Amino acid sequence: FAIDEARNFGCDVIAPSPERHARAREFAAVLRALFAGGTRPLDHHGTFFDVQGPFDIAPPPQRRMPLISAGYSDEANEFTAEVADMVYAAAPTIEVGREYYADLKNRLPRHGRTPDQLKVLPGIMPFIGRTQMEAEDKFAELQRKIDPAVGVGMLALWNFPDLRGYDIDGPVPEVEVKHGRYASFSEGLLERVRREKPTIRQLYEIVAAGFWQFGCIGTPVRIADAMEEWFTTGAADGFNIQTPYLPGCAEDFVDLVVPELQRRGLFRTEYSGQTLQQRLGIGETVAA
Repeated sequence: FAIDEARNFGCDVIAPSPERHARAREFAAVLRALFAGGTRPLDHHGTFFDVQGPFDIAPPPQRRMPLISAGYSDEANEFTAEVADMVYAAAPTIEVGREYYADLKNRLPRHGRTPDQLKVLPGIMPFIGRTQMEAEDKFAELQRKIDPAVGVGMLALWNFPDLRGYDIDGPVPEVEVKHGRYASFSEGLLERVRREKPTIRQLYEIVAAGFWQFGCIGTPVRIADAMEEWFTTGAADGFNIQTPYLPGCAEDFVDLVVPELQRRGLFRTEYSGQTLQQRLGIGETVAA
């Protein structure tokens, strides 16, 4: 899959991480210069891009668009600290979240930036019920709907070998995960296999439930409790809400969880500012 993505950008091979992030830095610089320059020519000639410019549309009111990144390698974290306004994080536990959060914030000063200039947003997958039982029933129902072929395919995406032909209700065979994207997550999943000895079905259910990110099954109060702990103890500046089904789960979050967060003073009751940048709480001054 990764090579297919590379070919979408005219590349026959996947470039090493340092080269990919050097390209991303230049891309970000060009993009910001185009937004800032408005109708003026850019005349950029770099290592990866030649862009005459300008945009053929008026610049946006905020003069630039927020940049959002993701990634966990050392190169990705340094790139995030240098150029990103926000980062999508994937942390399965609050301890992992705090470690990642601190690492990014500690990198900012060497790029002339302050901690409030980068917002760290872990993903959260909420299963919401008015009662705990209702939430758990929703989760169980979705897990039952996973087609086994799709489930085994998901494992392949996470660097596991092809497990088609094995009894999905039998134990996961002795395997090694391939080196590739998300290797750290795949290794963590393999450790869990060794420790818990799940069946293949149970393994792909773990993956489908979002093992690499913060999952929460419960009432609005329970979900708000968890989000508040992450937010107030150095694991998150906000969250990327990854609803497991639409539109029902998104509606439940807006109707049930948001009012609970508002009662605690953790979520706005009205928007401030008119631009996306202002509404996201992103400062005006960032590294170019």
